[in-house]
Amino acid sequence: MSIDYTNIDGGVNKLVLKFDADANVPVSPATDLAAWNTLFGLPDILKGFSFNAVTYDSTIVEVTLWGGFLNVLNDGLSTDTHLISVYSNKGQQFDALSNLSNATSFNLPQALSFNSRCFQDCTSITKFSFPKGINFDVQCFDGCDAATHFILPQGRYFGEECFADCEATEVLYLPKAESLGTDCFDGITGQDITLTIPAALELDANVVYLQANNNVTLILT
Repeated sequence: MSIDYTNIDGGVNKLVLKFDADANVPVSPATDLAAWNTLFGLPDILKGFSFNAVTYDSTIVEVTLWGGFLNVLNDGLSTDTHLISVYSNKGQQFDALSNLSNATSFNLPQALSFNSRCFQDCTSITKFSFPKGINFDVQCFDGCDAATHFILPQGRYFGEECFADCEATEVLYLPKAESLGTDCFDGITGQDITLTIPAALELDANVVYLQANNNVTLILT
């Protein structure tokens, strides 16, 4: 089964998870719908409605719910070193994807909010791009030391140590940023970086730190 990102019905919430091997899918059998709902704590007033369908083929699990909403919060995915990609077509809030050390893709086109430590120590992914993301909370990307590009065109709020120790950073595209938390770029040193931010943040202490410790090309919006 291939992952089809184009065939999305308006009323369907899809969560597609790809694992590195059949034996490492956390639910057995992988088609056990009730077990997937238990893993994600569904139904829940904040997390969403229950899944009502599951398909599985060759390391790829697709769980869906018709209508309602789905947020990936406090679930069993965090620290799963066998998970290599996550796709959610409609999920808007996430906070449980940290320590996925072998994950190489997070495709979350409708996501608006990423809670504290959402992607902390996801050490294999090289690019984060969230077209609608607005809020990126404390230590959201902390320790993502392979990531070179952060493309966050709608991001407004970036919490304390949001990008701390992202040692491979080359591009920070934050053209609508309004607030950078304390030590937002802590630990990023010795890099050639292109930073895009609003002119109002040019003298922000975080920007000054980044410029003092890196070769920064500053683009003001």
